[in-house]
Amino acid sequence: MRGLVCLLLATGCVTDFEKPLEADEPIPEEQGPGPVLGDYQAFIKCIQFADFQIADMAEAWSTVGGTTANCKTCHNDAEYSGNAQEFFDALKTRTYVQLKFFAFDGDVVVNDVTIPNVSKAVSPYAGHPRFNPNAGMEAVETLYGFTATRVLTGNCP
Repeated sequence: MRGLVCLLLATGCVTDFEKPLEADEPIPEEQGPGPVLGDYQAFIKCIQFADFQIADMAEAWSTVGGTTANCKTCHNDAEYSGNAQEFFDALKTRTYVQLKFFAFDGDVVVNDVTIPNVSKAVSPYAGHPRFNPNAGMEAVETLYGFTATRVLTGNCP
């Protein structure tokens, strides 16, 4: 009798029973995970030149600078030249450039550490002139949004 009471008490706590399948019901297929931003190279590959231009990456980064000069005064890098095609090509092919703007933390994210630290002359960038990175970082956020949407909707070439 005590075993029956325990059984009734134990089953009374379980309220989430799955309905058994009927004989003619198909067995549901397992749904795999949806697209994620966990593949860094696939994310980079998905960046499109049209989105890059709409985000205004080249213009934004060519005009970012400090009180005395902009980035291209001291840096010969394509990303500060103002030439959209050169900057885009560098972003698509050079890991060093990619990592300035995007990071991987289980998913691809905007790198909101490196450039802001450089802009504030935080170590190891203590000798770098201070500057306001907002316009450039807004362009990165915009490009990231376009690309993440493409990745998540399966709209990558």
